[in-house]
Amino acid sequence: MKEEKKILLIHKVLTCQASKEELMDFDVLKNKSIKDSNLVDDISFLWENSKKDDSSIRKFNKANAKAKLFASIDESIAKNTKVSDPKVRRIGLRRLMSVAAAIVLLVASIVIFKNFDFDSVKSDSVLSSIDVISKDEESSVKVYKLSDNTEVWADKNAQLTIEVDHNAERRVVRLKGDAFFEIAKDKEHPFIVNVEGFEIEVLGTSFQVTTEEDGLEVDVFTGTVKFSKRNSEKIVLTKGMGAFYNYSKKEFEKIEKKNFKINTKDSYLIFNNTSLNKVFDRLSIYFGVKITSDCNEINSMRGFTSPQFAGYNINDYFSIIKKLYGLSFVETKKGEYKVTCD
Repeated sequence: MKEEKKILLIHKVLTCQASKEELMDFDVLKNKSIKDSNLVDDISFLWENSKKDDSSIRKFNKANAKAKLFASIDESIAKNTKVSDPKVRRIGLRRLMSVAAAIVLLVASIVIFKNFDFDSVKSDSVLSSIDVISKDEESSVKVYKLSDNTEVWADKNAQLTIEVDHNAERRVVRLKGDAFFEIAKDKEHPFIVNVEGFEIEVLGTSFQVTTEEDGLEVDVFTGTVKFSKRNSEKIVLTKGMGAFYNYSKKEFEKIEKKNFKINTKDSYLIFNNTSLNKVFDRLSIYFGVKITSDCNEINSMRGFTSPQFAGYNINDYFSIIKKLYGLSFVETKKGEYKVTCD
């Protein structure tokens, strides 16, 4: 489906003008891919904002400009549409032309938006973006950073999208696949993960979601998690606890372990014949630190292979690298390390 048709379909659903067939197409679209889901979320958010009065904002604002554009689309449709039986929809040529013109304007506007600096623009939504902060092709894990500083370590085949919460009272995302979450604390806005018909609710904690053929498992590493099948049974899990929902038995099974393996996150630090530059990049992201160096020889240092098990801290990695490559590591201040050649 072309981009213009997707935008028109989403707009018709938002304005309650979609037929049953179009509603079915919309349901497929919003779950088809991360890109399409983000398109649905973005347009839905803009549509809600188009109903607000933002006349007090004088500076050019990307969100407001887009919102006004969608408002003009709706106004254009309204002027060229007659009230009729909702079961039968006839779209006239004038209406199609007005919608097409509005879509062309939208596409042109998106190109224009890219030429402005929008760092000062803030969204009304609690979660406004998902950024991939590591594009290391060697890793089997994708690392996402959300606008509230939540970090998600997802399997390379997993899909993570933001769901629009119109009241902005909750931080809501949808997950398909396996992921480890480190949720930023925000007592006023609970964090909700919707996955496979289940809901996971937290405030500030870390937990892992693992999907299996016969069920769904949630393991809690810090904090407290409410794990529930949507509109049904709910269980509360705390640090060191987990729960598995068995699809065939249709019930939760609690799990207590001394050591949970953080599959998705820990696999991010499994290196195989990797250059030290990439090793330091991943260590920085994983442990949330800054690593600098005045040793030019690092650029040519390759071949690092890590232990194939979890549990190492950053100093353990530094110790291994020091023995193999003869480098020294100094913590200049909390969270910052400098690498030097011996």
